[in-house]
Amino acid sequence: MPVILSPEAEELWLDGHESQELLHSLDAAKMKAYPVSPLVNLPMNNVPEVINSL
Repeated sequence: MPVILSPEAEELWLDGHESQELLHSLDAAKMKAYPVSPLVNLPMNNVPEVINSL
């Protein structure tokens, strides 16, 4: 399962600190979900519109 790291945890992870303490669920209140364009389905669509919310 993917893990979403906080910016602080990202730095630790990239520095080789592979502690289980970094691998916990991110609070859902800190996440945002929004629909995106179907352009995301093709890797050749490397344009800003891919990540713009609809």
